[in-house]
Amino acid sequence: MAGEQPNQNQPDPATTSTPNNTTPPENNQGADENLDIATIEDGIRKDEARLTIMQEQFTTATDKINDEFESTLASNPNSLFSDEELEKLASDSNIVEKNKMLRNRFEKFRDEKLTAKREEIGNFEKQLQGRRGQFDILSESNKFSKENPDVDMEALAEYIQEDLSPRKKKELRDQAKTKFDFLTLANEEFKKANPPENEEDKNLPPDLSGVNGASGNNSYSDDIDREKYLKSIGIGR
Repeated sequence: MAGEQPNQNQPDPATTSTPNNTTPPENNQGADENLDIATIEDGIRKDEARLTIMQEQFTTATDKINDEFESTLASNPNSLFSDEELEKLASDSNIVEKNKMLRNRFEKFRDEKLTAKREEIGNFEKQLQGRRGQFDILSESNKFSKENPDVDMEALAEYIQEDLSPRKKKELRDQAKTKFDFLTLANEEFKKANPPENEEDKNLPPDLSGVNGASGNNSYSDDIDREKYLKSIGIGR
């Protein structure tokens, strides 16, 4: 799951809810994170198995829909046709018209039986796909957090959400092969926008206040003070 291309419709990895880097006194956060991921993954596998069963049941129902219609028509025709329609079917009326009535009622019967199941499977599959995407994001975010323990994930998430333009996000997604790569690229942008304080200090001009004074002209006044002191102790001129 971790190697999929980031989906532009999915939330950015760092903006999802992930454990932070603060280690509690018991120092068991890593175990909790692994447990959460394992629990989510186990739930996804169970849902995938359920989806497979639902699809198999739908296929079976589709294959048997003709038999079910014929059985219902034989055992309970009034559930399919009105009395007037049944009279037409029993009469020697136009065969083409009777076949049309049967075909139309079969299609309605089929849709009534299968459409709801098809929609149920589609909705379930869509929800499962969303959970797969969330698991992928959580897994990649945790991996990135563990490999980059000095990164403030909350600050990175806020930067991605608030400061990165949609155009820049798209550019990073296009460059990234995985969500982990996206976080790595986003973190590089974050560091450029938020350099460490000592890096900023390197760009400041040196403090010259202690070297010949702020203006560089304090040496003259220092000489005068020195002469006054020497004179006061009987050495100066």
